[in-house]
Amino acid sequence: MSFQFATTYDIERRASKPRSVIRVSNLQTSVRVGTDAWGREGKLQPVLVSVACFLKAPFLAEDVVNERTIHYGTLSKTILEATGSFEKHVLRNIQSKNGTLMLLWEHVLGHLGGWFLVGRKTVLAFNKTLLAELAERIDMEITLPKASLIGSGISISGSLVINKDGLVDYQSRVLRLRDLRIPTLIGVNPNERLAKQIIVAGIDIDYWWAEADLYAQLEQIVVKTIEESSFETLEALEHHLIWRIMNYFLVPHFRGRNDTLQFDIDGFSHNIKIALSKPTAVTFADAPTVELARDGQDLKSDVHLHQGCLQPVPFPLQTRLDDWIQSLNVE
Repeated sequence: MSFQFATTYDIERRASKPRSVIRVSNLQTSVRVGTDAWGREGKLQPVLVSVACFLKAPFLAEDVVNERTIHYGTLSKTILEATGSFEKHVLRNIQSKNGTLMLLWEHVLGHLGGWFLVGRKTVLAFNKTLLAELAERIDMEITLPKASLIGSGISISGSLVINKDGLVDYQSRVLRLRDLRIPTLIGVNPNERLAKQIIVAGIDIDYWWAEADLYAQLEQIVVKTIEESSFETLEALEHHLIWRIMNYFLVPHFRGRNDTLQFDIDGFSHNIKIALSKPTAVTFADAPTVELARDGQDLKSDVHLHQGCLQPVPFPLQTRLDDWIQSLNVE
């Protein structure tokens, strides 16, 4: 059965008010998955898995585990079984020594529900699990806390909306860079123009459907864009950063054919959300924060097709990003 990709906002809008929820937060294990902070494959690294199951019916008022609920211990064991079987799954079905983070996300969800998530289809791999029968929605986030050089980790998160037959109707996916701490020249006050201060950046790219591990490349663009800038306001920096992500990350990786400037603007659906905080800006507050979100419709006007779109930014880039872009004569 086919399902539709949706944004996180669309999933929230379709969801009914939750009556019963079972959560397991930051279950820790280790898996040979994705790339590490330097973009190297095949490295064993810590993994955190968080799952929330929204049930179709409220709990029964019985002091026993019954057929209307899912025991959190069983849920935790199932998650660990799925992560433990991932390397064998990748070697057997993907014929690769290293699976991507997206494949791990699909594998764990498939194990929880008894499905194979193949492209845009859900196929029952074996008998439906109790979770597929009881849940109307599953949220899951898988985090690699050591896969960022200067942040608190990267993650893939998303939701599945499950129909009455126990199959998936809608699915959302978000690539997230967490708490990047980047020094830059920012601020309107005279003292702020004298030295760099730390900006804490969080990046969400919604409607993320790439199987490849591209988060190290995205982090490189975000870090170099911020540290090489000298804006007075966070708002201006955010607009500049979104433009860079759009034109030097999303367009090169998702524009279609590799040898032309062909790009399906009408089909572009990625949403970008950026949150920037200045921890030292307000003395008696943790930090002021400015958030900016742009959806695919907004971003179409910012696409700047040029020769620089023919290939992604080199990784690792051994020079300033500003200098590399200037060499293309496009900005």
